[in-house]
Amino acid sequence: MKMEFPNVGQRCGHSNCGQLDFLPVECAYCHSTFCKDHLSPFIHDCQSFETNVLTDAELSAKAKEKWQVKCSLKECHTKELVPIKCDKCLEHFCLSHRHPDQHKYAITINK
Repeated sequence: MKMEFPNVGQRCGHSNCGQLDFLPVECAYCHSTFCKDHLSPFIHDCQSFETNVLTDAELSAKAKEKWQVKCSLKECHTKELVPIKCDKCLEHFCLSHRHPDQHKYAITINK
């Protein structure tokens, strides 16, 4: 049988498929080419796939180690998950001290 477009598309990389696909998709993890039915890393048993789901304990540990930003006021020990940077002094503050009038006096005394 003669094909009209023999150089168009790619074969699915799944071991049980091999379907010629005109719109093949590359796996983001192993970079192999698959048809839409075998793209999921779970379906083609991707060896390069790493889960990015954290357990509650892992999330808590990460939050304590690096996902928190301490308030720049010396006497304040509050930490925020999102950096809140003052546009005037360029320091990071907690929600309570985020406005310049709430930390201006304390910053000048602490320096």
